[in-house]
Amino acid sequence: MKTTLILALLLSACAPHASEHEHHHHDHSEGIEITENAPTLELKVHTDPHAGYNVELITQNFTFAPERASQGHVEGQGHAHLYINGVKINRVYSNWYHISYLEPGTHTISVDLNSNDHKQLLVDGASVKQSVRVTVE
Repeated sequence: MKTTLILALLLSACAPHASEHEHHHHDHSEGIEITENAPTLELKVHTDPHAGYNVELITQNFTFAPERASQGHVEGQGHAHLYINGVKINRVYSNWYHISYLEPGTHTISVDLNSNDHKQLLVDGASVKQSVRVTVE
């Protein structure tokens, strides 16, 4: 299972692409400021009865659009990026993601919402991001 997590880390690298600029968005090098219909994110981590953890992403004003990944920004669409202890693990294209294994100890699982072109979505200058701490015994 450690091999799966390491492989996921290696496969998760992606280069950002330029985004389209729309009239009510301000394009920042670190993200896209959303001023209307701001997306929200709630993050829950559930212990899987078989093995690992199920990460649940509850969003409003946001639709997962895997078919548009790495294309231009479209208001209200995109994907999420999942991090464990600050390391990007993978893109997330739906409301659920399974983590098959975590080492014993305390881990921070974080998710942020991103536009199709991989820029973080920002509301009032802050990324739309949530974190949960999980302790594995």
